Amino acid sequence: MGTAKVTDGKEVMIRNMIDFFKRLGYVPPRRDYNQIPDRPYTSGKIENTMNWGDLKRMAEEEIAPLKPPVPVKTVLPKPLAEDDYDRLAIMAGLRGVGLPTPFRKILANLVMSTETALLKLPRYHFPDTPDSLETAVLLLSDLHSGRSLFDDQGRVIYNQDIMIARLELVKEYALSVIEGRCRLGEINEVYIALAGDIIDGSGIFPGQELTQDLTCYVPQLCLAVAGIWDIIREIRTRFNLVVRVKGVRGNHGRQYKFCVANNNFDNLVFHLLHMMAVTYDPHGVSVEYSAGPAYLNFAVKGINCHMRHEAPPQTETAAARAKFLGWKQIHDYLIMLFGHRHHPGGGTILDADICMNGSLVSLDDLAESMGVCSRPSQKLIGIKPGVGMTYQYNLYADRFATGGEADQLLKKYPLLQTPSYRAG
Repeated sequence: MGTAKVTDGKEVMIRNMIDFFKRLGYVPPRRDYNQIPDRPYTSGKIENTMNWGDLKRMAEEEIAPLKPPVPVKTVLPKPLAEDDYDRLAIMAGLRGVGLPTPFRKILANLVMSTETALLKLPRYHFPDTPDSLETAVLLLSDLHSGRSLFDDQGRVIYNQDIMIARLELVKEYALSVIEGRCRLGEINEVYIALAGDIIDGSGIFPGQELTQDLTCYVPQLCLAVAGIWDIIREIRTRFNLVVRVKGVRGNHGRQYKFCVANNNFDNLVFHLLHMMAVTYDPHGVSVEYSAGPAYLNFAVKGINCHMRHEAPPQTETAAARAKFLGWKQIHDYLIMLFGHRHHPGGGTILDADICMNGSLVSLDDLAESMGVCSRPSQKLIGIKPGVGMTYQYNLYADRFATGGEADQLLKKYPLLQTPSYRAG
């Protein structure tokens, strides 16, 4: 180590390092480079002369032409027959109307068995994408599919059509950012992080059905999955980027207030998205979720991410810092994602970025009682290896519906149409 002369200038250093990377056959991350015993320079000496990222970019430009291109074979799924639609719908429990009270146990068993069914489905290996480009992460949470709200004048301020109209606006904003990064050649994959309360649920508080236009979990589930899958399909169609879906349950998608927390309809959203991915785009879309703990750890280009539904709304008070530091020690994250509070926020803790998502609902009875409200929004962030979070957008969705948005969306996806839809 350190065999090069101390008097080596910048140009000599660049040439020696590029030759060294060519012998290795790749450009390792800086932390891995420090573990190589015969490296020509220490990382500290390199950083005193030039930026590591610039050196890595120049080396990759020279090494890339030496590697033969890997042919990509596109595998198109076979078209489904009518029987296949019925079979998939039955597997997901999406046929017929809502279950009567005596069959609540059957419904609980259905939710609890989704993880077992997931393990039996085909698995596909997703190759790692190059670690020098960005990943866009779209954080979706607190959609509360099925919620219906009115203001003091009796005007509708949230329902199924407004949810879809706002989700469509979020999609437009997110795609415009992704398109700009694609034009610059800065991005090669998209994550969709589902942080809970996708479904409004049932029986969470007394009289909840009075604040819903979809009181049955089946249409709540179908509508939310249609909206999320529409975003995935648009990303795949327009940009041909790999989409990786990650999910954790919220506190709202339960059968009723005192049931087992894992009996959560958010899990059915994730499970059905997985089934659609395997059916329609198994080599372009993956789905992973936590069916047990209320959190999920995953890495984006080597950056550890931790996602859960609930967390303190800021990082500055002593109690909040204690929680975030405790989670950081347990999960070793550099980026944390969560929702629940229905307004965007966040902060930092020991150089880790904390991202709190907003909600499409905006004003509801809880927000009004607490005096806390925000414009409807979701969040889009960028993650780059060796850097961490590179940008953060609050995608504000100030859009109301003209009527029929939910029906129009579901017409695009016959698999998600059920006789129980509109059974509010």
